[in-house]
Amino acid sequence: MSTEDLVRRVWIALTNCAMIYIVWPRNTATDQLNRVIGNMQSTSLWENVREHPWQILAVVILVTGVVVELAKPGRAAIFNVGYYGVALGVAVWGISQDWHEVPSSRIWTAAILYTVPITAILLLNLFFYRKSLFCQAQNLTD
Repeated sequence: MSTEDLVRRVWIALTNCAMIYIVWPRNTATDQLNRVIGNMQSTSLWENVREHPWQILAVVILVTGVVVELAKPGRAAIFNVGYYGVALGVAVWGISQDWHEVPSSRIWTAAILYTVPITAILLLNLFFYRKSLFCQAQNLTD
Protein backbone atom coordinates (compact mmCIF):
# COMPACT_ATOMS: atom_id res chain seq x y z
CA MET A 1 0.00 0.00 0.00
CA SER A 2 1.42 3.37 -1.00
CA THR A 3 1.45 6.49 1.13
CA GLU A 4 -1.17 8.09 -1.12
CA ASP A 5 -3.49 5.10 -0.58
CA LEU A 6 -3.06 5.34 3.17
CA VAL A 7 -3.68 9.10 3.18
CA ARG A 8 -6.75 8.62 0.96
CA ARG A 9 -8.19 5.96 3.27
CA VAL A 10 -7.68 8.10 6.36
CA TRP A 11 -9.14 11.14 4.54
CA ILE A 12 -12.23 9.22 3.41
CA ALA A 13 -12.77 7.74 6.87
CA LEU A 14 -12.49 11.14 8.57
CA THR A 15 -14.61 13.13 6.13
CA ASN A 16 -17.32 10.51 5.76
CA CYS A 17 -17.56 9.96 9.52
CA ALA A 18 -17.77 13.72 10.09
CA MET A 19 -20.49 13.99 7.45
CA ILE A 20 -22.36 11.07 9.02
CA TYR A 21 -22.30 12.94 12.32
CA ILE A 22 -23.69 16.04 10.58
CA VAL A 23 -26.49 14.34 8.62
CA TRP A 24 -27.54 11.76 11.23
CA PRO A 25 -31.25 12.42 11.89
CA ARG A 26 -31.81 14.01 15.25
CA ASN A 27 -34.71 15.63 16.96
CA THR A 28 -35.22 19.26 16.12
CA ALA A 29 -34.25 21.97 18.58
CA THR A 30 -37.92 22.68 19.27
CA ASP A 31 -38.54 19.01 20.11
CA GLN A 32 -35.55 19.01 22.42
CA LEU A 33 -36.70 22.18 24.15
CA ASN A 34 -40.23 20.80 24.60
CA ARG A 35 -38.77 17.61 26.07
CA VAL A 36 -36.64 19.59 28.51
CA ILE A 37 -39.62 21.56 29.79
CA GLY A 38 -41.73 18.40 29.99
CA ASN A 39 -44.18 18.95 27.14
CA MET A 40 -43.11 16.08 24.96
CA GLN A 41 -41.84 12.54 25.14
CA SER A 42 -38.63 11.61 23.39
CA THR A 43 -39.00 10.06 19.96
CA SER A 44 -37.37 6.80 19.01
CA LEU A 45 -34.69 6.32 16.37
CA TRP A 46 -37.19 4.61 14.07
CA GLU A 47 -39.56 7.57 14.23
CA ASN A 48 -36.69 9.82 13.21
CA VAL A 49 -35.84 7.42 10.36
CA ARG A 50 -39.40 7.63 9.05
CA GLU A 51 -39.36 11.43 9.27
CA HIS A 52 -35.94 11.81 7.59
CA PRO A 53 -35.51 9.07 4.94
CA TRP A 54 -33.10 11.12 2.80
CA GLN A 55 -30.76 11.60 5.72
CA ILE A 56 -30.71 7.86 6.33
CA LEU A 57 -29.94 7.29 2.65
CA ALA A 58 -27.03 9.73 2.96
CA VAL A 59 -25.73 7.87 6.02
CA VAL A 60 -25.94 4.54 4.17
CA ILE A 61 -24.04 5.95 1.17
CA LEU A 62 -21.33 7.45 3.40
CA VAL A 63 -20.88 4.24 5.40
CA THR A 64 -20.76 2.26 2.15
CA GLY A 65 -18.09 4.66 0.87
CA VAL A 66 -15.87 3.93 3.87
CA VAL A 67 -16.42 0.17 3.70
CA VAL A 68 -15.82 -0.02 -0.06
CA GLU A 69 -12.71 2.17 0.32
CA LEU A 70 -11.27 -0.39 2.71
CA ALA A 71 -12.34 -3.41 0.62
CA LYS A 72 -12.07 -2.33 -3.04
CA PRO A 73 -10.63 1.18 -3.40
CA GLY A 74 -11.14 1.24 -7.17
CA ARG A 75 -14.91 1.10 -6.76
CA ALA A 76 -15.07 3.58 -3.88
CA ALA A 77 -14.93 6.60 -6.19
CA ILE A 78 -18.57 6.04 -7.12
CA PHE A 79 -19.69 6.59 -3.53
CA ASN A 80 -17.11 9.07 -2.27
CA VAL A 81 -17.06 11.39 -5.28
CA GLY A 82 -20.70 10.86 -6.20
CA TYR A 83 -22.09 11.70 -2.77
CA TYR A 84 -20.20 14.95 -2.47
CA GLY A 85 -21.03 15.91 -6.06
CA VAL A 86 -24.73 15.44 -5.35
CA ALA A 87 -24.40 17.26 -2.01
CA LEU A 88 -22.79 20.23 -3.76
CA GLY A 89 -25.53 20.27 -6.39
CA VAL A 90 -28.25 20.16 -3.74
CA ALA A 91 -26.54 22.94 -1.75
CA VAL A 92 -26.29 25.22 -4.78
CA TRP A 93 -29.88 24.44 -5.76
CA GLY A 94 -31.10 25.16 -2.21
CA ILE A 95 -29.25 28.45 -2.04
CA SER A 96 -30.65 29.47 -5.43
CA GLN A 97 -34.19 28.65 -4.26
CA ASP A 98 -33.81 30.59 -0.99
CA TRP A 99 -31.92 33.55 -2.45
CA HIS A 100 -34.84 36.03 -2.24
CA GLU A 101 -36.74 34.47 0.66
CA VAL A 102 -34.04 34.19 3.33
CA PRO A 103 -31.91 37.01 4.76
CA SER A 104 -28.64 37.34 2.86
CA SER A 105 -26.61 36.74 6.03
CA ARG A 106 -28.03 33.22 6.24
CA ILE A 107 -27.33 32.59 2.56
CA TRP A 108 -23.69 33.61 2.99
CA THR A 109 -23.43 31.56 6.17
CA ALA A 110 -24.73 28.50 4.30
CA ALA A 111 -22.32 29.14 1.46
CA ILE A 112 -19.32 29.53 3.73
CA LEU A 113 -20.09 26.81 6.29
CA TYR A 114 -21.48 24.13 3.96
CA THR A 115 -20.91 24.79 0.27
CA VAL A 116 -17.23 25.74 0.52
CA PRO A 117 -16.25 22.70 2.65
CA ILE A 118 -18.28 20.35 0.43
CA THR A 119 -16.52 21.79 -2.63
CA ALA A 120 -13.10 21.33 -0.98
CA ILE A 121 -13.93 17.72 -0.03
CA LEU A 122 -15.19 17.02 -3.55
CA LEU A 123 -12.04 18.44 -5.14
CA LEU A 124 -9.77 16.47 -2.83
CA ASN A 125 -11.75 13.29 -3.47
CA LEU A 126 -11.44 13.91 -7.22
CA PHE A 127 -7.70 14.31 -6.75
CA PHE A 128 -7.41 11.08 -4.77
CA TYR A 129 -9.56 9.09 -7.20
CA ARG A 130 -8.18 10.63 -10.42
CA LYS A 131 -6.50 7.39 -11.51
CA SER A 132 -9.47 5.12 -10.95
CA LEU A 133 -11.96 7.62 -12.46
CA PHE A 134 -9.91 8.09 -15.63
CA CYS A 135 -9.22 4.36 -15.99
CA GLN A 136 -12.94 3.61 -15.69
CA ALA A 137 -13.74 6.33 -18.23
CA GLN A 138 -11.21 4.89 -20.69
CA ASN A 139 -12.60 1.37 -20.21
CA LEU A 140 -16.10 2.64 -21.02
CA THR A 141 -14.97 4.29 -24.26
CA ASP A 142 -13.01 1.25 -25.48
